[in-house]
Amino acid sequence: MKDHFQKLWEETLTSLGKFAVEQSQGMVQTSLQEQDGKTLHTWAIMPLAVAQIMPTWVISGDQVIIASNPAMCILAIEQANSGKNSIRSTEGFRKVTANLPDNLLSLNYSDSKVQFNQMMIGLQQLWPLITMGAAKAKLTLPFVLPSLTHITEKMEPSCEYFWYDAQGLHSYYRGVGAEQSIGAVAGGAVGIGIMMPALARTKGQARRMVSMNNLKQLGLASLMYANDHNDNFPANFEQMNSYIGNSKILESPLKPKDFAGPSYIYIAGLKTSMDPGNIIAYENPQYCREGTNVLFMDGHVEWMKPDIFLRELKATYQRLGKEMPEIKFKD
Repeated sequence: MKDHFQKLWEETLTSLGKFAVEQSQGMVQTSLQEQDGKTLHTWAIMPLAVAQIMPTWVISGDQVIIASNPAMCILAIEQANSGKNSIRSTEGFRKVTANLPDNLLSLNYSDSKVQFNQMMIGLQQLWPLITMGAAKAKLTLPFVLPSLTHITEKMEPSCEYFWYDAQGLHSYYRGVGAEQSIGAVAGGAVGIGIMMPALARTKGQARRMVSMNNLKQLGLASLMYANDHNDNFPANFEQMNSYIGNSKILESPLKPKDFAGPSYIYIAGLKTSMDPGNIIAYENPQYCREGTNVLFMDGHVEWMKPDIFLRELKATYQRLGKEMPEIKFKD
């Protein structure tokens, strides 16, 4: 590997590692280890580190060596430097490279049998944790991970390569997909490490989106009602029951289980001829803290911070010639 590409690779992977650490809030950690003048870069991803699966990479001469943990990486360095027992000397590799096309752009070769067995070894170490997690979710898994060695008996090496000719870019793949699955697991593990701390926030955002969709459906039902009643919106939700279809949309997923009040507050007295910026309904602020979902007469729904919402609500009541009720947000 030329010095320029070596430096570029190192800077890119190091930057990616720093980003993962910053975003994961402790779920991903990176470390450096010197080995015979070479720097091993290790990523410890908490869900997998328990099974000693810690992706490690190193630049050795003109090669980039990537292994499942530091110990395997050191062995790979020794094997690469010895020139013995190389994968290049195997029958499978020789068979593939004997038929490579001209103008080869890239070649990816892997021993699917070895990779599958390594994956199973790692999974066996994680299996007790997996069964415990499944039990909590009321799922039953075998106490011992079943042996899958029979699957590998006829498993051949896999390869993928790209080449270019007068007809354009071509690709070829042959294998069982094990090596691609392992890559997906490794990438997914990094993603898990980064995303787990944000999972609670993601769930909250998902519930907010469901609530917004509920309000959109309520807005459509109220417009359908107005179309059948001389452009007058219903006086309350009950009047448009036949237009709603599913009464579940009247219940917001954001509402706490111990909250006895309604999910949505409706504003009566609107007509389709009025200002489309008027508010029809909104999420009950009594269980909302940072803001609330708001349905407008033109049919769109917004999540609004308390100060902006109160300003828009006041304007709606002023146009209706009514006094705005007292609004209290949680805390």
